[in-house]
Amino acid sequence: MMPKNLIVWETSKEKNMPTQKSQVIEDFLTSIAGISRQDAAAQGICTKCKQSVSGFRNRESVKEYQISGMCQECQDEMFGVD
Repeated sequence: MMPKNLIVWETSKEKNMPTQKSQVIEDFLTSIAGISRQDAAAQGICTKCKQSVSGFRNRESVKEYQISGMCQECQDEMFGVD
């Protein structure tokens, strides 16, 4: 269940675009997820669960989305909740 105190996810695609990584790392992550972080961000979906991204708990979670492409719920499953 998603927390109620989520910050609004940026609607500007450039603010949601993934961080820069080497092409080797990008290819590896895409092979694991089945979708590139760039495609996931452009579609507004999570690289792990493939569901729509609606918001994040804090700025750190937004940054993690830019790094991993994971939505708040998948981040919580992966890293736990503060």
